[in-house]
Amino acid sequence: ELPFSLHAILQTSCADSKQINPSSPAQYFHVLRRQIHRPYAKPLIVMSPKYLLHHRACRSPLDDMGPNTFFRRTIVEHGPGDNLRSRQYELNPCDKIRRLVFCSGKFFYDMYHARSARKVRDIAFVRIEQLAPFPFDRIARILLIYPNAECVWAQEEPKNMGAYMYVLPRFMTAQKKLNPDHALRDLKYIGRPPSASPATGLYRLHVEETKELLEAILGSK
Repeated sequence: ELPFSLHAILQTSCADSKQINPSSPAQYFHVLRRQIHRPYAKPLIVMSPKYLLHHRACRSPLDDMGPNTFFRRTIVEHGPGDNLRSRQYELNPCDKIRRLVFCSGKFFYDMYHARSARKVRDIAFVRIEQLAPFPFDRIARILLIYPNAECVWAQEEPKNMGAYMYVLPRFMTAQKKLNPDHALRDLKYIGRPPSASPATGLYRLHVEETKELLEAILGSK
């Protein structure tokens, strides 16, 4: 029996399983295909929510499931695997990005829609699709692409239930081991505070909290 929260799953079973949080249909397709065709057996934990099954923006072009395509451990905007690349307006050049927001799962879409409504151009999102084993090499490479950006981890879960406490030490290790000649960048947390409950009991309050999170993520300089 698996623990309830994402944080607990990551902390207790990441050594002997693959843990995926796919954010597009193509990613879901590729991770299942990869699992079937691998020559060894290893448990696969998929943490994608039902919400994405009916969210209008969560769709993939057929080209993302065609020849020479595969599961992407991370997705960078306008890059391979980005299912919204045809709908996005132009962001600033990579060296002009002010904030680089790392996230995982469906919260990406909330941030994407909020940013589109505001026409913010100096904030970019990175989706971590595979949480375990952690994509150290991909994180290190992405940080080199955005050399001047402040790094932020955004999640809708309380701090003690999401992936932040799992990601933070691995984020720092990726820099120390793979980018030793570059200054370390911290990973700032933006999300709900620690809580004994995964969410408030009032939907209205939940919506207000989400708006506050989006304001903190996309707010002024």
